[in-house]
Amino acid sequence: MTQTSALTAALFAASLLLSPAVQAEEAAGIDAFATWELDGTVVKSGPEEATLVGSLAGPVFIDSGKGPTYAGQILCPGTLTIRLEDGSQTGEGVCAFHAKDGAEAYGKWRCAGYHMVGCKGDFVLTGGSGRLEGMTGESELLIRGELLEAVKMAGSAATQHAVGIILWHDLRATLPGQQ
Repeated sequence: MTQTSALTAALFAASLLLSPAVQAEEAAGIDAFATWELDGTVVKSGPEEATLVGSLAGPVFIDSGKGPTYAGQILCPGTLTIRLEDGSQTGEGVCAFHAKDGAEAYGKWRCAGYHMVGCKGDFVLTGGSGRLEGMTGESELLIRGELLEAVKMAGSAATQHAVGIILWHDLRATLPGQQ
């Protein structure tokens, strides 16, 4: 990462963390992650598949090149369908990022993959509120967790608990200036 892009990423990270007075900035190359917990419902949705419906929730950290910094909390409701025979999975949902000062950013995700490898896909920032109003952007997304065992243990329907990590790689975002 060049010094200029590191500075832009740092400004973007700071805007998510604290600063309500950030002018229009475009940031690229930001990596972020959240450790999550999920209490969801697993429903057998076919002869060899089950669907997990729930919300991932946990702390979010942003790394602008100087190491991870706490940025707030995330809540991502969604669904994940898992093929029991081979562990393949597809999922989709939405996310709300809650910054420490009450500002929020919103996004949508879709993913596909395999158990233990993760569910990889696209994440799109769709807006925000407060000082993050109008935020747009996109990144690669990877969700990993111990979900296959929870799904296999569920039978026809059950509530299950799972933990994992969600990664946003090379986040590119635009934060409009304050009016």
